[in-house]
Amino acid sequence: MRVGLIVQKGQIRNWHVALACRLAACGLAPLWIVNAGHGSSQLARDRRSPALDGLLLLDRTIAGSGTRWLVDSAEMGDLERIAGTNPDANGADFLIDLRCEPELKADGVSQSLVPTFDEYAGEGGLWNALLDGRAPALGVAGPGRGELTTLALPALEAPHRLHESAQAVLSHLIAGLVRHLQRLALGEPAPSLAMTPAPERELREAHEQTHRLSSKAAIALARRVQKKAAEKRDTLLQQGPVWQVAYRATETRTLPGETLPYFFFKRLFDDGQRYYADPFIVYHEGWHHVFVEEFPYASGRGVISHFVIDVDGAASKPRVVLDEPHHLSYPQVFFHDGQYWMLPEASMSGRLSLYRSERFPDRWIHHANLIDEPLHDATFFTHEGRLWISASVAVGETSSWDTLVLYFADRLEGPWHPHPMNPVLVDARAARPGGALFRSSNGLWRPAQDCTGGYGSALTLNRITALTPERFAQELVTTLQFGGGVGTLGPHTVNFARGIEAIDIFAPRPSGRK
Repeated sequence: MRVGLIVQKGQIRNWHVALACRLAACGLAPLWIVNAGHGSSQLARDRRSPALDGLLLLDRTIAGSGTRWLVDSAEMGDLERIAGTNPDANGADFLIDLRCEPELKADGVSQSLVPTFDEYAGEGGLWNALLDGRAPALGVAGPGRGELTTLALPALEAPHRLHESAQAVLSHLIAGLVRHLQRLALGEPAPSLAMTPAPERELREAHEQTHRLSSKAAIALARRVQKKAAEKRDTLLQQGPVWQVAYRATETRTLPGETLPYFFFKRLFDDGQRYYADPFIVYHEGWHHVFVEEFPYASGRGVISHFVIDVDGAASKPRVVLDEPHHLSYPQVFFHDGQYWMLPEASMSGRLSLYRSERFPDRWIHHANLIDEPLHDATFFTHEGRLWISASVAVGETSSWDTLVLYFADRLEGPWHPHPMNPVLVDARAARPGGALFRSSNGLWRPAQDCTGGYGSALTLNRITALTPERFAQELVTTLQFGGGVGTLGPHTVNFARGIEAIDIFAPRPSGRK
């Protein structure tokens, strides 16, 4: 049996690609990919609303950005690598219509099947349910939007986490669609799952006078999803935990065996429309300069900002000093060869770029691309006359939270050589960098993120016991963590410069703040 997928350019998701892979693996091939477009008004309806996009960005920030989710966008080329294209769908026995508003009906050439969420076509039904904290009933409508077969009613283990919930639901949908088509290939009727009738409230929301697969229902559903997403986003931004930068005056940094005095840290104010994270401190000409990731919710893309701490411990308003078309974070600023440099994370660009201070602290220019790899939280340091960069990386489909790689060079511009042991460590407790390395009387120390309790849940201090172009070893000595209240995680980064220690934590904003 030959199965085709009807998709719309610009609206392709990873779950469409995963479905194509499963169909190919089960012998339901060749697959025919039909790129069916719509007018501009339909394109506007098919796109996720700005409120939902903002909410998903916030959810991803809370969960960490290392996972590739089924609801993430994919490219047409991702599908074309699995199957060919056939604009008119000739030769397919069945078509699966994955657009938000299906149009094809049984026409004697092929039969169109439509995946549904609570009997709605398209992702609107998925988000409508998930924003209510429940899973939608999954189904497939037969040719010509005819009889609907129920495939599954999934459970949600973490209904407050949108990406994880969508992952569970879409995994069930993919498996259910493949089973359904396998039954059709054998000429057997597809049994409908025994279901408890839907609550009356849901039936009322479904537009009693309008079929859920109709254009009118799709438009009304999109409006309802936008309203729910906006309300949930605003609630999270105002009441939920967020990343925050905090700092304290101290003669010495927190050392192994000591505890971080949680209540001595003063938090940097934010206006509720952004968060700040990844603080790095530079003491320059009598001022403490702090460089941070600033993440405005409106743009969903991190930039690098700067503020100063005066002698009374007051912080100035952060100002943007570096902005690129891609996301930026973790702005390590360091002094080397008589010059200030910045090494921000730009993993979404696929490379590690070095910036030079043309005018400290607010004017930075691109100097060189050091490593053509999507490195996370790259951290520069020197050791025994050699230059080093430590970073985390995602290998294949793995997480960047648990894998450490090293590079070394004789000069800042490179060439940078990968350590032959890479990855030198796979350990969720002590791999991903969590601040600049430092030296004490008993060695060289690496702050590292402990992600065993979730992204940014704590920090570990690790003593490097061997570091050469051939060897690497470290020992985990202590863990720094808070847990001082509900939703409080961290620290996630720790840095120190001449009397000021800065960290970031994940916690509710203090009362009285916007």
